[in-house]
Amino acid sequence: MKPVLLLLGCLICPARALEPGVPDPHPTFEQHGIDTDSGLPIWRFDWTGTEGWTYFIQWSDDLVHWHYLPVIDSGVVHDPIDSTTDASKHFLRSRFTNIPTSNPNLADFDGDGISNIDELTVYYTDPFDPTNGNPLLAIDSDGDGLSDAAEALFGTSPLLADSDGDGYPDGVDEFPLDPTRHSLAIPDPTDTTPPTVMLDSPSNALQVSGP
Repeated sequence: MKPVLLLLGCLICPARALEPGVPDPHPTFEQHGIDTDSGLPIWRFDWTGTEGWTYFIQWSDDLVHWHYLPVIDSGVVHDPIDSTTDASKHFLRSRFTNIPTSNPNLADFDGDGISNIDELTVYYTDPFDPTNGNPLLAIDSDGDGLSDAAEALFGTSPLLADSDGDGYPDGVDEFPLDPTRHSLAIPDPTDTTPPTVMLDSPSNALQVSGP
């Protein structure tokens, strides 16, 4: 069966029919006591899991902006989700899929190069949406104008703004690994002297043509 992604709301809209072959998680969302520290009500979200399916939980206080809880559960065994809030309205919903995986935390369901759990806990992105791109490509740890990904490609240091120590940040240095120069020579339109080609290696090379 082709992998399926489902979104099921609780306290949001009337129940809708699921696709044929999709197990209904029968979600429940109800008050489950009072938090002794904050005095806020504890809301418990639970569902019936099915082998081969992975479950993500989102929350919202306005039904417009949805955020993921740092929770990924797979299969039947799971702990219910408890949350507290002082918002006048509070909603939880589950997203679940049957994308094959042996480790849903380390899997990358949207193929953007970031694991599902890192999307939830590090970058706060959607593990089912690659359209925002890979945040790693935009990180510039040393603030030199080159992303960490670009520095890895060029061989410069992502933690040193000036890798060769010549006083010019890597992002503007034409030769970021050569401390003796930092920019290309400015062409002189009045210079008509032809370049001189020097052959310095191998030492036994012979010139076979040219002046």
